[in-house]
Amino acid sequence: MKKFWFPILCLLPLVTMIIRPSDVPFLITLSNRYFAFSAPVLLLCLFMWAVSDGTFDTFYGMWQRIGVRLFTPRDSQDIREPKKRLSQRIGRWYIKGIWLGVAWLLIAIICWLLGK
Repeated sequence: MKKFWFPILCLLPLVTMIIRPSDVPFLITLSNRYFAFSAPVLLLCLFMWAVSDGTFDTFYGMWQRIGVRLFTPRDSQDIREPKKRLSQRIGRWYIKGIWLGVAWLLIAIICWLLGK
């Protein structure tokens, strides 16, 4: 069942077309729906890609060392190195989202070009 998630999700905007039709031409509406689905997925997954690349590791390490002292009394100042970097905590789940978002974006571009 894990192998069928990609084609099913690629057809999701098409299902929304059947449920809620529009007055605009079919291919233009389909292009708009695919773009509307791809934009948030791509934004989230590209941001997670930047985080997993190590962009915010310095900030995260500084917050782990200094941020603890902001909310605790002065007596218990425990300065320690973080156990894991933020980039190691993210994982690699965003890659599937990038592929899905790119597929939706390509379908949206093709539908827009055909409906023009």
